[in-house]
Amino acid sequence: MRIENLPLFPLRVVLFPGMMLPLHIFEDRYRQMIDDCLVEDPRFGVALITEGNEVGGSAKVREVGTIARIINVGKYPGGELDIMCVGMQRFRILDFNSDKKYLRASVETFADAPHSSAELDDRVRAVRALLRQYLDRRGAAGEMSPELPDEPEALSFVPGVLDLPLEQKQRLIETDSTAERLDQIVYLLQHELGLMDQLGPTRPVLGYRRISPN
Repeated sequence: MRIENLPLFPLRVVLFPGMMLPLHIFEDRYRQMIDDCLVEDPRFGVALITEGNEVGGSAKVREVGTIARIINVGKYPGGELDIMCVGMQRFRILDFNSDKKYLRASVETFADAPHSSAELDDRVRAVRALLRQYLDRRGAAGEMSPELPDEPEALSFVPGVLDLPLEQKQRLIETDSTAERLDQIVYLLQHELGLMDQLGPTRPVLGYRRISPN
């Protein structure tokens, strides 16, 4: 764990460690934020909005979010930006400050409590098998299939590929137990597969990239 002061981007997105996040930046305050990040530190916090809007005005956010690291930037002549980010560590917000046009927060990063391999091996096998069924049923196997990590904690963040309600995703990143998160994913995947039996695979598979969140 460590405490840092980071720019904060309130979004209607739950960012997972390892998940790719493309953003189009057009609002002045966030253009300034990204410019500052590119000069000082290519990271900012992403937190789910609970009240307010992404554009204009202020917004209230959930206490737990994820650090995003900028890995690619495209600039337009008018000053707008396209950026690609990847999720890194999760954090808890300790305090806010507004010394700039955009929101900043003092955050404490955190990781899962340690587990023995014996506690996780069966869960990992179950999640991998269900994910393969899910992707096969969605026609997302083969070249378009995400690479499934072997490491249990990284595997437990793969729900970035699922079209789940934001509240369910938020609960997953707030969970500080790999075993508990894997159990939640087994339940969610079984539910998704049951829906496919009834409705067919109509919902999109979202982007995920395997990357170390360190």
